[in-house]
Amino acid sequence: MTSRLPRVFNIAPGGHFLDELAQAVLSGFPGDDPTRPLSDWTILLPTRRAARVFAEILRAKKATRALVLPRIRPIGDLDEDRLADNAISADLPDALPPLSQLFVMLDLVKAWLFENQHLPFAREIALSPSQMLALAESLNELQQRIETQECGFDGLKQAYDVEFSEHREALLSLLSLLSTRMPEIHEAGGTIGATARRSMMIRLEAERITNGGHQGPIIAAGSTGTIPATRALLEAIARHVEGAVVLPGLDQHVDEESWAALPSEHPQFALKELLEAMGLRRSDIQALGATGRRLILGSEIMRPSATTEHWHEKLPQAATALKAEVSGLSEIAAPDRHIEARVIAMVLRESLAQENQTATLVTPDRDLAARVASEMERYGVLIEDSAGTSLSRLGLGSLLDLICSACTEGFSAASMMAVLRHREVTLGWEPLRLEKSLRQLDFATLRGLPLDAASMAFATVVAAARQAHGLQLIAHPLVKAMTAEDWLAVSELAVHIDAVLEPLRDAPPQAFSKQLALLKGALNQLAPKADWKRPANAALADLLFELEELGTPQPDAPLADVALMVQHVLHKTIGPPPSASHRRLAILGALEARLLPADVLIMGGLNEGVWPAQADPGPWLNRTMRGKMGLPQPEREIGLAAHDFVQGLGYGKVFVTWAARLGDAPAQPSRWLLRLQTVLGTAGLENRATSGRNYIEWAKALHFAEAAPVKKPRPRPPLNLRPTVFSATAVERLVRNPYAIFARSILKLEPLPEFGFTPDAAMRGSLFHDAIKLWNEQQAPGAAHLLQAGLEVFAPFQEQHEIRAFWWPQFLRVAHWLAEQEGELKQGLVRIHAEVKGELSFEIAGARHKLTARADRIDALQNGARIIDYKTGVLPTPKQVESGLSPQLPLEAAILIHGGFANLRDGSDLEALYMRISASMKGLEKKSPFDAADSGLRELAEKHLAGLKVLLAHYRNESMPYLPRLAVFKEEDEADFDHLSRYLEWQLAGES
Repeated sequence: MTSRLPRVFNIAPGGHFLDELAQAVLSGFPGDDPTRPLSDWTILLPTRRAARVFAEILRAKKATRALVLPRIRPIGDLDEDRLADNAISADLPDALPPLSQLFVMLDLVKAWLFENQHLPFAREIALSPSQMLALAESLNELQQRIETQECGFDGLKQAYDVEFSEHREALLSLLSLLSTRMPEIHEAGGTIGATARRSMMIRLEAERITNGGHQGPIIAAGSTGTIPATRALLEAIARHVEGAVVLPGLDQHVDEESWAALPSEHPQFALKELLEAMGLRRSDIQALGATGRRLILGSEIMRPSATTEHWHEKLPQAATALKAEVSGLSEIAAPDRHIEARVIAMVLRESLAQENQTATLVTPDRDLAARVASEMERYGVLIEDSAGTSLSRLGLGSLLDLICSACTEGFSAASMMAVLRHREVTLGWEPLRLEKSLRQLDFATLRGLPLDAASMAFATVVAAARQAHGLQLIAHPLVKAMTAEDWLAVSELAVHIDAVLEPLRDAPPQAFSKQLALLKGALNQLAPKADWKRPANAALADLLFELEELGTPQPDAPLADVALMVQHVLHKTIGPPPSASHRRLAILGALEARLLPADVLIMGGLNEGVWPAQADPGPWLNRTMRGKMGLPQPEREIGLAAHDFVQGLGYGKVFVTWAARLGDAPAQPSRWLLRLQTVLGTAGLENRATSGRNYIEWAKALHFAEAAPVKKPRPRPPLNLRPTVFSATAVERLVRNPYAIFARSILKLEPLPEFGFTPDAAMRGSLFHDAIKLWNEQQAPGAAHLLQAGLEVFAPFQEQHEIRAFWWPQFLRVAHWLAEQEGELKQGLVRIHAEVKGELSFEIAGARHKLTARADRIDALQNGARIIDYKTGVLPTPKQVESGLSPQLPLEAAILIHGGFANLRDGSDLEALYMRISASMKGLEKKSPFDAADSGLRELAEKHLAGLKVLLAHYRNESMPYLPRLAVFKEEDEADFDHLSRYLEWQLAGES
């Protein structure tokens, strides 16, 4: 057994940590024999990236092709073979795989929810698989934290020994799952938690080293020892005869008063605890490598609040040193996150202009990292984010993610079209044919009809759509242009889709492995030509294999629940990095950047609440409870983040950036930047917030485009393109929104329905109108005949639950009411003319114009005629009708007066009625739109006809534009083609 004074060294901020360490190792550190072969060394570093970079640095410094490297590995990645001689290690159980542990936790949560149905929040969570999974993950994180700190659950009851209500008992019973059920599960399976096993392995390694089981130099570098097991290993290495621990950035400048007062959020707090555990003082620590940079600045920024009164005394005295230290340090306060990302990208690109210069962005903000990576594409540079990209966004992983979403959303039209539109989906079809048929499936069925693809086979949806097209219920030009061959291809595609969906739709609750097999089967059917050798797809194959090999049996579960779990794993699993990322640029997390070299360092996202993040004790234990449990306080995380910040300050050329706005809310700079400004101000130095102003201006100039504000469109097409045929309903469009006439009649555009829309009022109105039309054509009064007509029209939609359950009962009520009204309407009635067409021609400015109409119903009376318009929506007011804003009925009357309806004459009696047939009980009413008698109707009809001719004459002048939104019902209402006219833009620009 070896027992000696621990040998601990320090590399100050500003020295390239790994570079300094490599130079020391090549000189024989921690001994003094530089001729000793490197293969004798064992070097432990905090991360795999650091281990990889350190090996590259050693190769570069040795400048030789043949080099046997030391054993370099992460500090928690231990070789079990080296522990084989330790008797304890032979009995170490296997680790329960992390995925298995999460699913075990999910099973425990489900069992707890079942046993606690009397609790309201338990019932609420039980209704949501996503909430159950989130609860299981939260418990799993708590379990891992407790295993990492090795504090156990002994203090659990004491932690909750406070006066709570029933809620306290519920939480305690839920947490008891971790302290009672998990050990039972581990014992039954002969396993332990992966985090607990890692700690045991580290302690066994520490024991092996302490007992003389290690030969040769051994160095642990870069760790702060925040994990208890790691702290024991560091002490064992430091006491080894050829061992050494190298600390990252121990502050040997701060005074003893401040050192004694360090709070847990201080960057040196973890190192202080480590030294105290080893029985060392700062004076016992030896320096290794260069002196470091910005030591005074970093120390003073982080001075504990208890001793900041010394600033006024010490900082003016250190002004000269601080002035030298701020050289090369730039603070950039961007107005928003977009500009911040653009500025960072400019700094990175500027670094590439310098030969061999390397640059690194360090940020905990993944959104900012993604924005910067996107901005770098402007320069044709691919840059890797060390946080990686989840498999849910890569290759077949993204397709599987969409398939899972479709399962959890009940195979809605929107979710299924997202699946089918994925670039990997071929269904074995030729790409152009598939693209065309998918597009037609979209607008002819999923957009064309309110059919629920979730409850119907796609083949049934297509058949219903084709039948509706034959009944002219789908009137969009794209659908009208479809040929019989097109319909056949769409039907064939629907059969292929159904073949994929049928096993998923019909899947009963069953074992996890069987449900996973269904998801894999759908994936392979959708993308039969996918290349599984691509790195991202190969990673997905590995993950699916791991899921198949879960060591714990899972209870039967619905497919949607399994899909949710698979989706969760996809989002949590990081895929392989891109192979073409730039070798001189990097985006790193704070821990990884702590040790890695860079000529230019950018610390981005330095906003309060981002870096550092808010201290969060978590949902289970408050600060008092954490203390009783032996868990560190959440402020410890702030201290580690502060340590990373100070380490970053030590680089040669440093940019620190933050944004004045995050999203729509104002934001504040990080507390450390505020302290930086205070320190410099107290020392009488310039404010560094203005040092990056040029970059801000350049970024704004790069973003800015010379463009005049958008104005309201005023299209003035030539006369030969202007329409001369108007329906009575189109006249209202010309009055209220002329731009819609321009788009439809001149540009030949037609809006597509909402994607995957649910049955709406317009479709209900079409069905009601068609049934009433069929009834009127049969000249057979009575509710029975109307109901028969309704059955015929509703037949294509009987598979649609909402139509069958809601619309049909509404139609029954309408049918009986209309039959009752026929008793009054039949007086003097000669014949009913349903959906009768009429037209009236006249000349305007030398051009022949035509006014057309399709009246819902015109009754031929003994002494005249009656025009009836069936309305499922709100009726126009008499004022709107008389003013011409709703001119349909007066214009139909004008056509009738001038003989435009064949075989119909106005006679002496001319009437007009609205028959309101809306869904509500109060929505059934018969009402005349006019307050005057028949002579008033004639006068109004002639007035509207004359007004229409004047209006059309204006549009025979090429200077007359088709303006948007002249007289919309409400300013906030959406109108057709608002997006085409860019309404929101010209409205915001002040156009009216």
